[in-house]
Amino acid sequence: MFNLNFYPPARGANRSKYGLRVFLLMLMLAGLFGAVPSNAQIYCGTETHTPQPFIKGGTGINRNPPVQGVITIPVVVHIVYNTMQPAGNITDAQVISQINVLNEDFRRLNADAVNTPSVFSGVAADVEIEFCLASEDPNGLPTNGITRTHTPLTPTSYQISSNDMKSSATYGKDGWPPQSYLNVWVVGLQTGAYGKSSTPDQLSTNPELDGIVVEYQAFGTTGAVLPPFDKGRVLTHEVGHWLDLRHTWGGIDLNTTGCNIDDMLQDTPTQNGPTIGNASNCIYPGLNSCTDAGTDYADMFQNYMDYTDDECKNLFTQDQKAVMRALFEPGGIRASILNSTGCCTPTTCACASAQDLIFNTSGNVIAGTQIINGTIFVEAGGELTVTGTLRFTSNSGIVVRRGGRLHV
Repeated sequence: MFNLNFYPPARGANRSKYGLRVFLLMLMLAGLFGAVPSNAQIYCGTETHTPQPFIKGGTGINRNPPVQGVITIPVVVHIVYNTMQPAGNITDAQVISQINVLNEDFRRLNADAVNTPSVFSGVAADVEIEFCLASEDPNGLPTNGITRTHTPLTPTSYQISSNDMKSSATYGKDGWPPQSYLNVWVVGLQTGAYGKSSTPDQLSTNPELDGIVVEYQAFGTTGAVLPPFDKGRVLTHEVGHWLDLRHTWGGIDLNTTGCNIDDMLQDTPTQNGPTIGNASNCIYPGLNSCTDAGTDYADMFQNYMDYTDDECKNLFTQDQKAVMRALFEPGGIRASILNSTGCCTPTTCACASAQDLIFNTSGNVIAGTQIINGTIFVEAGGELTVTGTLRFTSNSGIVVRRGGRLHV
């Protein structure tokens, strides 16, 4: 922690020197902690929410969920542009560069993973989620996973609160079924806004709005991108929201702060508010804005769910991984994506890759009608109660190991 004491000059002292000292100290703090740029008042427009593991009445999260292995999410990118802003019609290469960043960041294959401070390296996670540009559209036809829509609307940039880009009725582009695809709209946003995402709890009430909106100059690593958001981390951040994560400080924006607000996770230090800018040239430790019990770490500004510039971000944590993957458990809000054929073509596969479910703890329940694309294993010491209907999409079924218990 830093202790900063300001003492006014004694009466008759040289107050101009005092003013200069304060000015220089303010510059130093801006360099240390990241100045708030005038055009970055709305970095992210995602609303705050409670992650699903905590809504379900649990006191924590399960780091050993039944869904094991790599999860692949089909992505469709909807480019909505105006001829008055032709740069907004970004190239396929820019789109592909962004998908590459997602795969690197979520598998912890990012080159800058080596910059994770040693105090956080033990909680840094390979989320085991991958992304593909959709190769099959909702009608079963081949696609490159990119749509392009010219809109006649002016002005050429959207307010962060707008959803007009998500509907053809408002000269945007209708999303593909969110049960099978991650929809990403790439548009021009008004100055200071870079992206927003729907959250899982909104899917049942507003499925047509499910997905992410990103400013085209902050999407990918090539083409029209501009620093400091030119490394693809805006979409990494927003996908985190789409997969149920809160900001690291727990608030919505720059105005929702306080050490009593939290992201509800144990392996991210409590943080008073967002870290803006490059956080002292991305050098740790920077600001320690809250005092934690036990080991009191400085703010984890390297986390993808903070507001730091792209160059400073390099990790998700194990608890964040558990929250995201919980969405794909049986009955989970995004579990249907496991059965999506969006990453297939009619000539290469008939259905999504098998996804086995492993139960090695007691008290597990599968209710309702569930599509199971793989084998269910009830391991020794595991227990599973099935109160609904299971429909298997492969030749697999249920395997109960010795010491496991199945109730139907």
